Amino acid sequence: MKKRNIVIFIVAAVVIVIAVLVLTNLNKKDLLANLVSSPTSASTSPTSSVETQGPATSIAKSSTGSVDSDKDGIPDIAEKTLGTDPNNMDTDGDGVNDLQDKDPAFAENPIKNDSTKEGFKITSILVENNVDPNTQKAVDDHLEIALKNISGQDLKNFEIYYTITDTVTNKKEGYYLKLTNFVLKKEETQSIHFDNGKGENHFSENPNSSYFNSPNAKIFDVVLSVPGYKLVTARVNKDPGGEEKAD
Repeated sequence: MKKRNIVIFIVAAVVIVIAVLVLTNLNKKDLLANLVSSPTSASTSPTSSVETQGPATSIAKSSTGSVDSDKDGIPDIAEKTLGTDPNNMDTDGDGVNDLQDKDPAFAENPIKNDSTKEGFKITSILVENNVDPNTQKAVDDHLEIALKNISGQDLKNFEIYYTITDTVTNKKEGYYLKLTNFVLKKEETQSIHFDNGKGENHFSENPNSSYFNSPNAKIFDVVLSVPGYKLVTARVNKDPGGEEKAD
């Protein structure tokens, strides 16, 4: 009788173990299915099929189901937390999708230019107290650079790299951008604007950068380059203050 009870016990134990294994396997399948269908999984990334673990990935996963305007795998609500651009899948311009980028708001300077020939110069640079040149009215503060062509011929294929350094935290952001379609004609002076504005000579900026979200004073360092001519640099300070709106 005792042997029979032992056999029944063993059989029951085996059945329980099999049931647990089956349920566990089903749960794993459900989890995998959710990850594959998730809008923040690596398969949705426009530039890579391999998911890199990092702050962008973690925050994106926590915001599953939210709007993702630039389709980079990071919901807009998470982009604000990360300090990245919800309308640009490569905020810093380094060629790496924000979801895979370990530091999506900082790119190293990629400009390679050792030319010594003078071609253009910066005549003014502003990051606050901007004025619309047409209406002479105050506009939202932004990076604005006036360039003068001294090369004797039209200039094009400009590229810019600039950093924003927080003077309190020492945190640095770095952005690279090709100024597509911008032409500085012979002896001409024009201003370029980084304000996400529409129209000629207006280029993108990160609306979630520390420039807009921190009251600390900032230092902007700018590098501008045109092939065949000496690159030009400039520095401008932003005073401490609140959100950067029209003064």
